[in-house]
Amino acid sequence: MKILNDLNQEYLLKLLGLESLPKKYIDKYGEFIDYLKNEPEDFMTHEELEYDCTILKIEDDVKSDLHNCLDYINSNYEAKLACYYYKYISYIAFYSTANQIYSKVSSYALDDYILHTFTIIAPFKWRYEEALARKIPKKYLEPQFWDLSHHIHRWMRNKRTGGVIRWDTIVAYLELFPIDTLTLEPFDNSIAWHGFVNKAGQKLILMQEDKNIRKDGQLDGVNGVYDYAFTTTFSEDDNYYYGNPVDPYGVVLKDIVRLDKNEWSPLPKKDDWFLEFHVSSRNP
Repeated sequence: MKILNDLNQEYLLKLLGLESLPKKYIDKYGEFIDYLKNEPEDFMTHEELEYDCTILKIEDDVKSDLHNCLDYINSNYEAKLACYYYKYISYIAFYSTANQIYSKVSSYALDDYILHTFTIIAPFKWRYEEALARKIPKKYLEPQFWDLSHHIHRWMRNKRTGGVIRWDTIVAYLELFPIDTLTLEPFDNSIAWHGFVNKAGQKLILMQEDKNIRKDGQLDGVNGVYDYAFTTTFSEDDNYYYGNPVDPYGVVLKDIVRLDKNEWSPLPKKDDWFLEFHVSSRNP
């Protein structure tokens, strides 16, 4: 892709509506420039998009909108650059604690729902063919397409992404293709939740404070669904911890529990390891 002389890191951040990025993204700016120089002038071809739409069973109205959006992206330097840069840093963010950037990205060059849609659909063809080359049976891949197709239809028809972009995007990458791999993610627990273990070895998680929760126990607003029920609390005094427990199924409960400090101690301790399994509702 042809690069204009005024391209710099500050400009790229402004293009995505970001004030800053973690240091490792800034350090990779030079790598991005080298990557961009070797990319084609068009962000995607219409043939590639048509291939994706066929495999994902994209309906005609959405497919037509996607092709129109692609015409705009390929003909607009800033829109195309936004897609290239967002796609590039997204690959890094999938495996880092910085993936919360998805909810902050808002480009002035094109609508957010278009940016997010094309970021996850652009690499679909080669990742799908890569999975087939690894001898992963189609019967394990095709049921996953519903998730990706569902998000594309919802975003394009509603003209908005909504929800937590990190989880929507992970559906397309971490759950769709690396079926036979184990992904290790660095995890910063400082703001996520409060864990405890008692003398019998039982473990309990209390939710972080000041989180709005829906009636179904999920965070209010996730996937664009709002149905507010309550706000979480967490506190402690000399004798007890107080907070909203997280059910093993992953939902937050409304009734506050009290944990005796003589019986319960905080998790994690230094050098603790966590093994987390996330099973999507439609995975085989």
